[in-house]
Amino acid sequence: MKWQHPRMWDDHGGELDRILWRNRQWAVTDYGLENTLGPVHYHIPWSDVLARQGAAFSWPQHMEQKTWVDADMFRQAHDKALAMQQHRTGGEHAQ
Repeated sequence: MKWQHPRMWDDHGGELDRILWRNRQWAVTDYGLENTLGPVHYHIPWSDVLARQGAAFSWPQHMEQKTWVDADMFRQAHDKALAMQQHRTGGEHAQ
């Protein structure tokens, strides 16, 4: 990972929503995707994670432009979030 720093934000009370899955930098939570390591609390609600599928906008491409993001870790968490949602809804992405 090119950037390592303890979590420096406390605007979210320093706590994540209930964690469903996590890697070193990102967690899939009841809220959506939340970073667990970074200079800010970056969080993406489920509605935004799912609404942009197939659009010209790509969360992984957007996030890899941020110097503090481990792009592989984000892509892994993003893919896991989509797979979890697909399993939960029987193959349909909720909008």
